[in-house]
Amino acid sequence: MNSLTQSPPPLPGDVTTRVKAILRSHWLGFLFLIPFPVMLLIHRLLGYSDALMVATPPGEIAAHTYNLIMVLVFYFGLTAFIAQTMIVAVKERRWLLMKLGCLGLYIGVLLWA
Repeated sequence: MNSLTQSPPPLPGDVTTRVKAILRSHWLGFLFLIPFPVMLLIHRLLGYSDALMVATPPGEIAAHTYNLIMVLVFYFGLTAFIAQTMIVAVKERRWLLMKLGCLGLYIGVLLWA
């Protein structure tokens, strides 16, 4: 075996440390908020109706299903963002206020759009 062609196996502690660092990153929470605006853009481009809580017309079943999935993605993203913010905020409280402010801005922009 040639030592130049084989790399040493990764140390378990190194991988675990890197994964923990990524999970405790303050920016990770913002990734949970990205899918909903993308879905909203696709929704507008496809021209689906915005009616979610009304009786679905025969030809609008795809729009109704897509709207329901969008609502689920929105609430999942908010829940994951808040949970990750609370986990990270245990050590740094200043990030809690900044991230909750960003969340308020995010919701405001979505309501405005």
